[in-house]
Amino acid sequence: MRKEISKVILYAYPWLDKLAEASETAAMNRAVLSYKSPRDAASDAEGVIDEVALACSLRELREDVDKVLGEMDAEELFLLEYRYFRRREKIALFGKVELPYSVREYFRRQCALLDRVTLALEGQGWAERFFERFGKFPPFCRLLSAVSGGRERSIVGQRRRRGFCAHSSSGGAGGRRLPLTTSTAMAIAAADARQMATICTVDVPPMSEEEGSLSLEAGPEGTVR
Repeated sequence: MRKEISKVILYAYPWLDKLAEASETAAMNRAVLSYKSPRDAASDAEGVIDEVALACSLRELREDVDKVLGEMDAEELFLLEYRYFRRREKIALFGKVELPYSVREYFRRQCALLDRVTLALEGQGWAERFFERFGKFPPFCRLLSAVSGGRERSIVGQRRRRGFCAHSSSGGAGGRRLPLTTSTAMAIAAADARQMATICTVDVPPMSEEEGSLSLEAGPEGTVR
């Protein structure tokens, strides 16, 4: 399972319930309005079934991620919240946080944490199920395109330097810590929530998996910014 898929799942995690609810509403609307549809009944029924199946898959994914998070300690949960989830109310619960290591160590720990999440999701079978369940799901397609194309900053805003302590006692850029207070992190989280709302409403080409590698089917230039 590629780490890009784990990142897509982590970025989407806070939105999984809302996305599932949207699919359930779409299924209901399709069923109620089917009598007005120019298509045949079989086509309408298939559309309803697809929406319901998508909602079930999203809720299943949410439950599995919850299990993974249940194995994390407080520091790991904060790192995931700060890097991926960006939920203002959750960040506030941690209070004032000052991690006792450098920016370099912070990124090293994030990489190790992503490896752990990836391994856990593989153990739950999402390496095989992800494309089958979500290969044509626009929000995930857009997230994957951004992650694979090195455009994660289009998902979450770049943290401003003022969000870090100026220096540690050792001095130098490598000594900066994360973050000075949670107020900056909360403000960033609010902005990133608006960005994620935009991501979840944009249509993009479907995903495909060929010979174990991750790719996007050909689409128009500039589809993802």
